[in-house]
Amino acid sequence: LAYRNRQRYMAEVEADRRAALARVRADLTENRVRILEALRFPAFMMLGFGWIEGDAGEQLYRLFAVIGTTGYCAVITQDPSEQTIFGGDIQITGCVNVDFPQAILQALPKYQPGTKPRKDGRFEDDETPATFFRESTIAASILLAGSADFTLDYELRNANYLTLTNIADDGAYLVNEGTKEFQIIPATVPNQIGRAHV
Repeated sequence: LAYRNRQRYMAEVEADRRAALARVRADLTENRVRILEALRFPAFMMLGFGWIEGDAGEQLYRLFAVIGTTGYCAVITQDPSEQTIFGGDIQITGCVNVDFPQAILQALPKYQPGTKPRKDGRFEDDETPATFFRESTIAASILLAGSADFTLDYELRNANYLTLTNIADDGAYLVNEGTKEFQIIPATVPNQIGRAHV
């Protein structure tokens, strides 16, 4: 009896699997196929994670983007949410590789650039980005990491890091920290495109 029940259950599972695959294949447009190919054969990968100030307080922000070897890209974001694991709805955008920086900018929260001038500092002079923001109220902080070297489970190696920081009653800045020095620049569109360019 147990064997017969198992066989019937497995047959139902297989039928459900085939029906689900049929629905997915029916919805596969040319653009969606290109996005899937970019995700399957990535050449460059970018991850973004941080928090932003929303109507309900601090909310998590997530971004995952790839440039595929096919020359097509996929930019995936999750709507900000208070939930650490599940988050909100997923948004997926496809584009050609030359439009990748612009697609990243559109996926990031929309902030006005900061009003303070560019700051170049050296850690050996007891300067840090925290000193620059000491008297400011940080309303958002998103760490962006990108690399063309990664593992099969999407762990980045030798990544370049950039932090997008939004200051209340001022605007957003890009923070680039090295081992010995750092730069803080207003997050204008040209600056962001230049930093996001691969």
